[in-house]
Amino acid sequence: MKNENNQTDILTEQPLGEPTPETKTGGLRPYIYVASLSDYNAGRLHGVWLDANRAPEELQASINMMLAASDEDVAEEFAIHDYEEWGPVHLDEYTPLDMISRVAKGLAEHGAPFGHWAEYVRFGEDDMDRCEEGYRGCGAAEA
Repeated sequence: MKNENNQTDILTEQPLGEPTPETKTGGLRPYIYVASLSDYNAGRLHGVWLDANRAPEELQASINMMLAASDEDVAEEFAIHDYEEWGPVHLDEYTPLDMISRVAKGLAEHGAPFGHWAEYVRFGEDDMDRCEEGYRGCGAAEA
């Protein structure tokens, strides 16, 4: 992606951070696009795609790097403007980073069934840990 000076904006092309080890091949790789609200209000897009399957502190550190790279004098606030590979999960602009991390880890480990569970329990802290209890799997129909 090119910025307003026709230079490649590395922050918008490469997600920061590595996925945590519990990512399995059957799971999802959830990403979020986090944007600087100061830039957005000034009519510019400035943000970064992040691998969400990381600790909340790591997500915040990457967001702080993005905000520090802003051309705005004061860039302190951010919002989630897009997300990919979240299966049935719906995020909003201000979903807390600890919840993003928790759900992303579940999606990476269990795939879409965890996303359905997270939506069903509406991200309920206590209920999220019971995903494996509630999931019965699927079976092939007998011929």
